[in-house]
Amino acid sequence: MKNRTLIFLSSVFMSFGLFGENRPYIIGSILGGLGNQLFEVATTCALAWDHGAEPYFPDYIPLLPHSQSLHHVLFRCALYPPTNEITYEWSTPVYGYQPIPFVNGMKLSGYSQNEKYFAHYRDRLIAFFLPKESDLQYIKNKYGKLLDHPESVCVHIRYYFAEKPDEPAFRQYDEEYYEKAMNLFSNEALFLVVSDNMEFAKKIISTKGRHVFFIEQEPHYIDFYLQTLCKHNIIGNSTFSWWGAWLNQNQRQIVVRPAKWIDGYPDIGGPSSWIRLQARSFQEKCCTKVDF
Repeated sequence: MKNRTLIFLSSVFMSFGLFGENRPYIIGSILGGLGNQLFEVATTCALAWDHGAEPYFPDYIPLLPHSQSLHHVLFRCALYPPTNEITYEWSTPVYGYQPIPFVNGMKLSGYSQNEKYFAHYRDRLIAFFLPKESDLQYIKNKYGKLLDHPESVCVHIRYYFAEKPDEPAFRQYDEEYYEKAMNLFSNEALFLVVSDNMEFAKKIISTKGRHVFFIEQEPHYIDFYLQTLCKHNIIGNSTFSWWGAWLNQNQRQIVVRPAKWIDGYPDIGGPSSWIRLQARSFQEKCCTKVDF
């Protein structure tokens, strides 16, 4: 009985950090939209898991009341670190890969947009970023027949002109790229189009001779998970659709991406099986902004 009591007290002390050392941890910074955040969370988690540490994301605490991304995609993230002490800070480049030194209690910043940081944990990250059961059921109930199509292809169109009208580095792809990409699939393919500007998407996607369904008036996290549930993906130069394709579990998945991503930066990368399609951006053809 005495030994059982000692074992119990030891476990209590360990859980409160009163007996032995606390488990090592890393604090990850959060920047940008959902696609950017997924790179940051994945990189932080992978570094932590490599070293038996716990990843924490306290930047989400002020966002708790209103962040759809946090409540529907990143809800498995731990927010409250065991202490506010930061022992070391390291920032990754936006693109490209640079090895990260691990220090217990460190803070990791930067966009970390390279899968070399976390590709070795793909199965674990797929599980970590799975949708809530309620969101999955909503998608299946509303779009199940479309998703069951043997050649369902999710097409994502990012509209950069609204957010970055004066930054030519953010290449705006239009009908030239998407027409080439859609032609890689059969005449029986069913294309599900998601976009942050559906008016623009409808102008550049030809429905002639194709089966096209525009996904409208859905929150961004539903658009996001639709990408992971289609059989194939046509992505834009966007982290949002990069992750939608990367988390897709179809073993015979075809992914088409632009050959050129963001001008002036190293390529974002991705699995070698992804098709890199050459196409001119709108800026290369017109050199001026267009209003939609």
